[in-house]
Amino acid sequence: MSEFEERYAKLNDKQKDAVDHIEGPLLVVAGPGTGKTEILGLRTVNILRKTGVPPGSVLCLTFTNAAAYNMRKRLSGLIGQDAYRLAIHTFHSFGVEIIGSYPEYFYGGTRFYPLDDVTRLEILEDLLGALPHDNPLSSNHPEGRYVYLESATRAIGELKKAGLEPDDFRKVIAHNEEAYGVLNPLIHRVFAGRVSRNTASDLGQMLGELAAC
Repeated sequence: MSEFEERYAKLNDKQKDAVDHIEGPLLVVAGPGTGKTEILGLRTVNILRKTGVPPGSVLCLTFTNAAAYNMRKRLSGLIGQDAYRLAIHTFHSFGVEIIGSYPEYFYGGTRFYPLDDVTRLEILEDLLGALPHDNPLSSNHPEGRYVYLESATRAIGELKKAGLEPDDFRKVIAHNEEAYGVLNPLIHRVFAGRVSRNTASDLGQMLGELAAC
């Protein structure tokens, strides 16, 4: 059994349907950690196996450099050196490559490059520094570094992985704040005093109230 067949055999029926769909567009809706990269990789290999499409004519796009690297690594285990003939990019790097290849069509020939890590941190430091002094994110370490710089950088990376636009993230925050407004008074009511035998029944009542919300 080939590597492709072994990995294909581990898929569920819906995943196999996605891999087998090699003609025309296909939308797959799935959450984090559900095997999207594996499905995309196996579907790419299936297209190469069953059609005359050369590897250099395949474009794979993802959100992060880590995901693009992971995809190429997986594909190299399936199709060997042909994996390095596929165009595997983040959306950002693909756009940069197009602009770099045809600068005469973009902004009068201006060239664009992805920001390096140092420049990204400097921009984020400028943003944190522009916040009001009473904003928690503007807090500084004794040596002058911002307390939440690394956390903010990590959070931005997670939002990019999830593909969340700013408006989407604001909706998530608003929903969470609304949920906390309901949840916190209930938790305080149950756990404000000493934990006793009655706590279990109070907790059951609280869960019932939450289910009814």
